[in-house]
Amino acid sequence: MTSQVSLTWLVAELTSTLGISTREICRHPQVSWKNEIEASTAQWCHHTQDFFALACMALAVLPSHAADSWMRAQVEALPAFVRQVLPCGQWQEAGRQGTYRVVEANVHEGAGSELYVQWVTDPLQGEASRTTKTLAFPELNDDHRQYRFESVQCRARGAAIAITVKARYEHDEDDHLHTFTVRVEPGGGYRVSEAGARARR
Repeated sequence: MTSQVSLTWLVAELTSTLGISTREICRHPQVSWKNEIEASTAQWCHHTQDFFALACMALAVLPSHAADSWMRAQVEALPAFVRQVLPCGQWQEAGRQGTYRVVEANVHEGAGSELYVQWVTDPLQGEASRTTKTLAFPELNDDHRQYRFESVQCRARGAAIAITVKARYEHDEDDHLHTFTVRVEPGGGYRVSEAGARARR
């Protein structure tokens, strides 16, 4: 395989997998010291002045573990109160599509929990994924009626998703485990119901 063919494959992978524009990819000498003629014959796009260093470094010589640690800094920066993030099901709306993302967060130093759902777009060529909507659930995220989640699970239900939350209530006199089902529709409508109790919405 020639260098140019290899380069073409690499650029295609960067743009399709990571959503990086070809205008954000540059030659090694433009991001670190190197012979000025390094990669001078490589062809893939016209360059602009506004390069992103992260994309450019993909064409430099990287440590062998780099492919497994691309988002290390971002992951390390996640707040400690984010307990888990679950991808769950696909949505389509207004010509775009993506994945639902369920977020469970601790509050009051772990004494309580809160639940959120986000709409995350799939990456397109030249456009990275982004969050277009965030939905909270006041029926569960109530500071005056605090629940502490024991488990959160999610399953796709056609175009909707169904989240099962098992939780304990701070004012229960016994050690009762509550089971909630949260059904979320593509447009953002939702319904919270508790097993053995009247639907709340």
